[in-house]
Amino acid sequence: MTEMKKGKDIMAFWEQGPPMGFIGEDMSYERKREFRYSLQDYMNDTFKFDSFNGKLVLELGCGAGIDSAEFARNGASVVSSDFTQIATQSTKSLLEEAQLPVQVVRTDATSLPFKNDTFDCVYSFGVLHHIPDVER
Repeated sequence: MTEMKKGKDIMAFWEQGPPMGFIGEDMSYERKREFRYSLQDYMNDTFKFDSFNGKLVLELGCGAGIDSAEFARNGASVVSSDFTQIATQSTKSLLEEAQLPVQVVRTDATSLPFKNDTFDCVYSFGVLHHIPDVER
C-alpha cells in the first residue's frame, strides 16, 4: 500500500470498508460481537468495559461500532464517531439492532465539535496510527 498523506486519500481508502471486512456484512449484532472479541479476547480484561458504567465515553474511529456497543451494554453513555459515512451508517444499524442508545457522529478526529472536558473517557482502538498529523 502506498503512503497516504492527505485526509482525502485516507477517507477514500476507509470508505471502501476495513481490510478484513465486517462493515456492511450481513451478520447479526451478536455474531459480530462474538467474532470481534474472540479474535481479540484480551479486550474485556484490558478495557474493563463495565468500569465505565455511568460515564460519558467518546469513541474516535468507531468502525463497525462493536466497542461503542460494548460500552453501552455495560452502562456507559456513548458518543460514537468516525469520519467515514460507511462506518457511521454501519454503526447506526448495529446499534439499532442491538437496541442500544448511542449517539453516532460523523466527524474528523483532528477537529472535534465538542467542548474540552465533555467526556469522562476518550477511547480509540487502531486509529491513531492512521492520522497523518497525530500530534495535533
